[in-house]
Amino acid sequence: MRKIIFAVLLFLLFDLANAQDLNNIQSQSGSSDLQALNLINVTIGGAFVVNGTFPALRTERVDQFITRVFSKYESQVVSGTKDKELLDVLKSQLNSYAKRDILLKRFDGTQLKVDLEKFRMTGDFSYNPYLKSNDVLIFPVLDLERNFIDISGAVNLPVKYQFVDGDKLSDAILFAHGLNPAYKNVTTAEISRLSYNGEKQVVEKINISDNSYLQRGDRIKIIAENNQKKNYKVLVLGEVQQPGYVYITKSNTTLKNVIESSGGFTGNASLKRSKILRGTNEENLLRMKALQSLYDEEKIVDLNKFAKKFDFSKLDNLSMMRMSDAQPEDTLYYSIDLKLRQYENSGIVDFTKIFSKDSTNNQFIVRDGDVILVPEKSNTIYVFGQVNSPGYIPYLLGKDYNYYIQKAGGFGEDYKDEIKIISGKNKSWHSAEDSTKVDPGDFIYVPKSLPRNIFYYLRTASFITSIASALATVAILILNLKR
Repeated sequence: MRKIIFAVLLFLLFDLANAQDLNNIQSQSGSSDLQALNLINVTIGGAFVVNGTFPALRTERVDQFITRVFSKYESQVVSGTKDKELLDVLKSQLNSYAKRDILLKRFDGTQLKVDLEKFRMTGDFSYNPYLKSNDVLIFPVLDLERNFIDISGAVNLPVKYQFVDGDKLSDAILFAHGLNPAYKNVTTAEISRLSYNGEKQVVEKINISDNSYLQRGDRIKIIAENNQKKNYKVLVLGEVQQPGYVYITKSNTTLKNVIESSGGFTGNASLKRSKILRGTNEENLLRMKALQSLYDEEKIVDLNKFAKKFDFSKLDNLSMMRMSDAQPEDTLYYSIDLKLRQYENSGIVDFTKIFSKDSTNNQFIVRDGDVILVPEKSNTIYVFGQVNSPGYIPYLLGKDYNYYIQKAGGFGEDYKDEIKIISGKNKSWHSAEDSTKVDPGDFIYVPKSLPRNIFYYLRTASFITSIASALATVAILILNLKR
């Protein structure tokens, strides 16, 4: 009696793995005893994610059955994984099984080839037959390194897929989702074939209409003239009448055309501080991407808030230091100019002259992806350095630099009397004099007088003494030679 009970328990444990599938299938078919008679067993073998015998319905086709078994197995494998990157890797690896050239062996000895990829692309059920009791599905190994076809060029989706004996050019085009209708007069394909050792290549041009048979490892390029009809556009932000995207041509739309398409400048536009961003370096690319994303989401971009949120002070500092007359011991001129060459590779444009017929600025060509920034007029002067209260001071017409320094709290204790006015337009430096004009948006810099200890003066005296001694020695030698 105990042996009988043990045998029954063992059978129940063995059958537990498929119990859920049976319940699901029966629930789908009404759960009646009559419908249960439609249940069959199908065996999966070969290079599939899981092998074994599984329950199925007589009304199921191969694709439905395989999808169900795969989905259940995948959910069990990834259920305990929370890391997104690891999850993506696991799903990719699990899905790397052959979906073509699958062998279906019937109980009566009949053999069929199943092609799930073709079925999914065409809806032709001859590639996806019904299942029968005791069917066996055998999956081949998927080897896309050697057993492949690669197709690119004038197709909708360049792809590398599993090769099956008997494939034709039309099959490759099918798996690439067809010829791209954006290209005209597409009639030719180029097939590249390597020798067995990979050292020699034969390139053959064929007519697409010939629908030639393919060979394992063929690389196919569908030939077509390059279509330059693309979505070229620039983004204009700030003080223009109609900010937003402006559609342009590939290479002959001028900045003037773009501003006109944006409705022109507003009365509050600061043309002197307007600029073009072009993706010539990482910082510009990041700034352009941030501006484009912000506009796409909100349709309105406040350039002042954007400048505060995305700190590009390094670029501003470099711009101001490039034109300074600081001593070599304080500044690495070469590195500054090198950086600025990268940042300002978009060209110099004077926005105040883009509508002038006599200026070359109205012929400046914009490029796809450019971002044009037109800030509002600045009515302040920024005073910094050795002043007691550095910051922005309201601009007053006719006032000189002394006025703004006094408004900034006056000089600090260690200031150096070599005050500079930095142009807000081009960041050029000018020595501050009573006659020096100060414009809105300019900077006033008060440098610091560096403290010098006794060792500094001793080193300087030693250096001068060495030079004088060397000159004296040379002079004595010259006099001796003349005697």
